[in-house]
Amino acid sequence: MAANYRKVVDEIRGFMGSPDQTEDEQIKVLANQYAVACREVNDRLRRCGELLEQGLRPQAIELAEIEPDLLESTVLLDFPDRLAWEEIAASYGWDRAYGLKLETADLLNQGYHLEEQLGPLMHKHRLLALSQAPLETRIDVMRQIAAVDSISPFWHDDLRTFETARFLQLAELGRRADQASDVGLMTTVVQEVRTGAWLQKPPSRLVRHAQQLASRISDMETLPRLAEQLGDAHQSSDLVWGRELRAEWNEALRDAAAGNAEWQLAPHLGRSTRAPLEWLKAEDRREALDQAFQQELDLLYEAIQAKVSWSRLRQHRDAVLAYNEGIPEPFGDIYRNYRNNVVFDYVAKMVLFIAFLAGSFAAVIYLLHRLAGAKSP
Repeated sequence: MAANYRKVVDEIRGFMGSPDQTEDEQIKVLANQYAVACREVNDRLRRCGELLEQGLRPQAIELAEIEPDLLESTVLLDFPDRLAWEEIAASYGWDRAYGLKLETADLLNQGYHLEEQLGPLMHKHRLLALSQAPLETRIDVMRQIAAVDSISPFWHDDLRTFETARFLQLAELGRRADQASDVGLMTTVVQEVRTGAWLQKPPSRLVRHAQQLASRISDMETLPRLAEQLGDAHQSSDLVWGRELRAEWNEALRDAAAGNAEWQLAPHLGRSTRAPLEWLKAEDRREALDQAFQQELDLLYEAIQAKVSWSRLRQHRDAVLAYNEGIPEPFGDIYRNYRNNVVFDYVAKMVLFIAFLAGSFAAVIYLLHRLAGAKSP
């Protein structure tokens, strides 16, 4: 059939390329054959489009691959001079072909590409189903499929069904882990409940149990380990490590207390971490003071560079001295030289001012004396 489509199109294009486009019975038959071919292809495209709308992409592709191949036939019939041919057919009153459903053909073509992407995942999905693989493994693959095939709604429906079953499993696993004090299994349950990319929210009872398990994990493993490591960091004066451990310690405390209002830190852990945590707090305060001192020192240097007044310079100096660190070198020499220059200029100005006052006073006395002498007989 595809060969027939090609023959019809080739003869039509030959007619259009000919200088003699006189109407005859043969070309009229070709026009009818082309119109019938377009109707046949459009009918198949319509049925494929309906299947695609229902999310039945594999069935649509199966229908499209029946000979003659639907996409290949669509490309053949949608030849470059098609619009010009329709005008000629209309002018002679021949059978006219309806426009091809090219949008549906594009959707079908996208479906082919999507199936190529889904192929390996679907193969894996079928193998997992046949081998009755664990639910968490099957759910992970189904999530990957749903991410690629976001158009098909039934993947989400299946995922919700599987998630509901997995919630029941996690609840049972949590109870077993709690009874056996199995930290590894507790961790698995907590991580999956908290970080799983669930389409639906886990049951509140399961979430509360996971929070309680997290508290137990902290009590049994995380907090004792961190307490010991904090002591080691304190003994070795490793400030960087100590601060990293403190951040982990605080996070573990939050995890332990989350959703468990009755939880309390074990007294022996509180005692063993008191000294390391106080050491870290003291180091924080010391660094903050050092930074503030350096900032005031920089402001003093900037004031010297800007040649500020003596009163402003003293303000910056007093701000530095308030930290009881003195003025370190080379800032000390810079400050003293500038201070001496400022003081010298200040004293010189005062001497000139006093000399001016003294001269002015002597001049007034002299004038008064002359006036007094002029009034004497």
